[in-house]
Amino acid sequence: MIEHMEDRQIVTTRIVSAEREEVWQAWTNPILLARWWGPRGFRNTFYEFDLRPGGVWRFIMHSPDGAHFPNESVFVEIVQPKRIVFRHLAPVHGFLATAEFAEEGVGTAIRFRCSSLLWRSARDPDDTSRRATRRISTGSRRFWPSRFESNIRSGTWRR
Repeated sequence: MIEHMEDRQIVTTRIVSAEREEVWQAWTNPILLARWWGPRGFRNTFYEFDLRPGGVWRFIMHSPDGAHFPNESVFVEIVQPKRIVFRHLAPVHGFLATAEFAEEGVGTAIRFRCSSLLWRSARDPDDTSRRATRRISTGSRRFWPSRFESNIRSGTWRR
């Protein structure tokens, strides 16, 4: 669920039925992460995943229609198993992302925040409007929750 959306910030919170260490592995093991990262129907090719402050994460998201979306991020902070902070640098949009993991009952609460959102539309390079932020917000609702949770439920992490 979208907790709140300010002009340049999107915050999503989700509680999943998995232990925090299992969730941490799903976010920090590049093999597991590639299985669920991105919108439904997309797949990923990871080229670099150096999980440390200053480390680079480079990958391409492949859409179902065959389009390719290069992505590049730099890790800012890693606090196992509580928090991952990275700066997304790809040419289409840039943001600072924070994923926080907290034990919640028998599961784990995941809070994902994108802030300092900079958007560059291919149609309008100066587009930094709320409309662009809303497009990303809508995408985040379809983004990690469904694919992430389906992998958790299926036990994919344990294989």
